[in-house]
Amino acid sequence: KGESWENQARCQRKRIFIKVTKGKTDLVFTAHHADDQAETLLWRLFTGAIETHKGGILTREGPEVRPLLRVRKQDLRKYLTEEGVQWREDSTNFEGRFLRSKMRLKLMSLIEELFPRAIEHLGDLALSAQKKRGKASSQPSLRFSETEDLLITFLISVGVRLRRAHWKGLLKQAAKKDWAGELHFPGGWRLIKK
Repeated sequence: KGESWENQARCQRKRIFIKVTKGKTDLVFTAHHADDQAETLLWRLFTGAIETHKGGILTREGPEVRPLLRVRKQDLRKYLTEEGVQWREDSTNFEGRFLRSKMRLKLMSLIEELFPRAIEHLGDLALSAQKKRGKASSQPSLRFSETEDLLITFLISVGVRLRRAHWKGLLKQAAKKDWAGELHFPGGWRLIKK
């Protein structure tokens, strides 16, 4: 149909998400991360789509929620390895056959070599553009059935790297309705409930 295979696959994935959630309030959380965000922003800049897509990958689009856009791919892999969680990656990411994988394999490493904080800055730029254009808030606000779901999603989205012991302590405290106190997390984050 004249479309790229990458775009056809992206559209099919979105159709599947809509079908799975059945148009209800169900959500699909994806593992799009900071490296994906930086690649997307540069891809749009170089292909001329930056004016209409300054926000890069949206934090929320339909039923799809992307809470890891501030988390680096290497940190996500390290965390999953430490936790013993297996994951899958599309083999085309390593082939260099499609434009995105060519960028990933050739361009991004060079950019990071020259500008070590480039991924972080590109991510900040994309999320800032979403806020300015109202894209981040264009979807209905998220509703969580449990307090701990909201808290966990928040901590992940701001880049707090928790280990199994942190999760257990957090969930134990969250289960106590009358709990008040303070929990300390990596990176200097504190959770205070009064």
